Amino acid sequence: MTDFYRLWQEIDRLEHGAAAMAAYKKAFTLADQEKNHYFQIVFRYAYNEEAVFYDDSMMMYVVFPEMLKIYDEYVKTGNMDEELTHDILMNYKWVLENSKYFHQISAENIESFLEDFKRRCLEHGFSLRPYHQYRCFFYDLIDESIAEESYRNFLRAERDELCDCEACEQNLMVFYLLRTKKDEEALNAAKPLLNGTIRCKEVPELTYGSLLLYYLSKDQRKQAAGYGKKIKNSIQKKGIGKEFIGSILLFYAIDSVEDAFSYYKKNHMWAEKNKNPYQKFYFYLAASLLWMKIGEKETIKMKLSKECGFYDPTDCYQKEQLFFYYHEEALRIARNFDARNENLNFEQMLLEILEKQQVMNYV
Repeated sequence: MTDFYRLWQEIDRLEHGAAAMAAYKKAFTLADQEKNHYFQIVFRYAYNEEAVFYDDSMMMYVVFPEMLKIYDEYVKTGNMDEELTHDILMNYKWVLENSKYFHQISAENIESFLEDFKRRCLEHGFSLRPYHQYRCFFYDLIDESIAEESYRNFLRAERDELCDCEACEQNLMVFYLLRTKKDEEALNAAKPLLNGTIRCKEVPELTYGSLLLYYLSKDQRKQAAGYGKKIKNSIQKKGIGKEFIGSILLFYAIDSVEDAFSYYKKNHMWAEKNKNPYQKFYFYLAASLLWMKIGEKETIKMKLSKECGFYDPTDCYQKEQLFFYYHEEALRIARNFDARNENLNFEQMLLEILEKQQVMNYV
């Protein structure tokens, strides 16, 4: 029999990301072979945690349904472990939070996830506050009335141990209020985050990203630049806020082509390697705008990574070629999201930003 506790300790010493994920996959495969339900679950949980926080969140959607099925079978045998139940619901929260960012996950599947999560919360005596939170977060892209209803229910529901921390919830409020053009409420909600009254590991850093886009949408570039600098520093020093790299490039593309060119060269491979289509979309949109505005020179001289899909060993690139590459990729992703969401929000965003060279209300 395998000593799974010792195996767990060995994997825990590995570098986060791909290495740890590969090790956890081998570990839960071994647990499957030995029919050790407990470690079939906990190794999958650890795998999903690595996927969400250090690698490719999409991989979680392959492993989580397996984990859920094993857990339900484990419970049917009379084993009820409160810690495992809590882990399952925490993992479910990651599933719900990240679903919005992957057009590969259908609206029907997300709604199914939401309702199953709701059932399990009620069954185990947890508040429905997270359920309403993630329902609002997803439907914000699709149906304003459902999103608003969910937001109000979120505010009314009690907090408990399954809820996000106070700072993360406050950040969600700021995000939602900005998206729904309740500017004054949003900026008031942001005050305790910005003055440090409420904070956590990732907040207010993530709030800076939302405020960057907010002030850019108002064409208040001085304020936008201030929050852009803050989120940039957070990425460089803490690794927090990388999802806003595309937003930073978008600010530069609107405000300063020279700065955008420099930032693009430093971050083009982040976008190429990124597996999150929502984050790729913002970068590709911003890069499209950059190459549209770069100037009259038809040939761009720059050094790019050899791993880049359109790498040229001469270091010479045609401006038109660069624009069409990024525009086509942004358009492809936009249409995939719009097909999933049954609207034209992403394609309209792309069109309006390129035509007007300014951000509207796209926080």
